[in-house]
Amino acid sequence: MASPNYARIERAELCDLLDRLGPDQPTLCAGWSTRDLAAHLIVRERMPTVAPGIWFKPLAGRTARVQTALASRPFDQVVAMVRKPPAWSMSGLGPVDRLVNTQEFFIHHEDARRAQPDWEPRELPREQAAQLWRQARLAGGVVLLAAGALAGAIAVLAKWLVVGRIQVVEHPLWSSFVWRNEVSDTFVETVAAPWFARAASGTPVMNLWLRALGAKIGRGVWCETYWLPEADLVTLEKSATVNRGCVVQTHLFHDRIMRMDTVVLEQGSTLGTHCVALPAARIGAGATVGPASLVMRGDEVPPSTRWQGNPIAPWNLFRKKRGDTPEPPSPTKNEESAA
Repeated sequence: MASPNYARIERAELCDLLDRLGPDQPTLCAGWSTRDLAAHLIVRERMPTVAPGIWFKPLAGRTARVQTALASRPFDQVVAMVRKPPAWSMSGLGPVDRLVNTQEFFIHHEDARRAQPDWEPRELPREQAAQLWRQARLAGGVVLLAAGALAGAIAVLAKWLVVGRIQVVEHPLWSSFVWRNEVSDTFVETVAAPWFARAASGTPVMNLWLRALGAKIGRGVWCETYWLPEADLVTLEKSATVNRGCVVQTHLFHDRIMRMDTVVLEQGSTLGTHCVALPAARIGAGATVGPASLVMRGDEVPPSTRWQGNPIAPWNLFRKKRGDTPEPPSPTKNEESAA
């Protein structure tokens, strides 16, 4: 047996209530009377070219004007338009009606009910309550996903509009570039990080976002950090790993000069949790830098070796007696970059 269409039930009960209350009774929607509430429902359902102003502020002026004009019509006509939606609207298809209107009409029914001085709680059928909670959880997830995508896109847009492509170069501390770079980084830290980047860490979506910021990310990369201050200067080759809490630092300040350089993790290399790699660092293919380590400016870690410490030194998992397996060579310095 099919479950009742609670969107239609709530619509009918709301319209009955509006008929009883009349056009000028208060609602819980701030500044709206019952006539304004009914006009809002008409705009949302019947006027697709006007309705976007409900959600997008730049278009809200036109939506408000149309809604006011609708609300000035005879109230019985307005309610009749709410009661019987057009066949071409979302309400014409049962599954779509349930999805987009169950919450809408339940909420506005309660807006009109609870604003009256004699209102009393009502007991919902168990099936309707379960349906409302399911849709609330689904809507919450969709809203969070949409907000995250928007936040990530805003940070990318800000980076390219405010800073543009970043090169290996030097800038004086008081130059406009330094301050524009700080603005871009603020968008990442305060907009993208809480709404998108922290949740996306370690996912393919994070790799796509970092590529959009300018980073060179190979296939199969695991990146669990968004701290790539100048993403254009970062290269993570195929199957490289950057763990949680790492900072891939591509600039340093010295004598009031901002100096930038590349950081490269070659194929299959690993940067452990809470590591910092300074400009001009290169981690060789298959090499591992242990947790909480510092890769100094200009360090070139040999391939297939293990390092740990601040600054990094050879990492022997088990102490061995003197004369056993020789220690790996120290990291070489890229003298030109380190200078």
